[in-house]
Amino acid sequence: MSKDVLSDVGSYGKQIGQVADALLAVIEHLEANHGGALDEDKAITAFRELMHSVATVKDRHGRHACRPKRR
Repeated sequence: MSKDVLSDVGSYGKQIGQVADALLAVIEHLEANHGGALDEDKAITAFRELMHSVATVKDRHGRHACRPKRR
């Protein structure tokens, strides 16, 4: 079954990237509606930095990247 997922859906990296992009959208939606209340959460801060690092590498390779808004 896992071979089917990898061949028919996408690599683990692609799957993780899509989940990360969706999580970033949820975080930014929550912040927009709750006045940035998540800014002090260490896990959210670490996730944003991870997403910035991934976006930097993707930019270098000419790939689309979801980059978090800077706070």
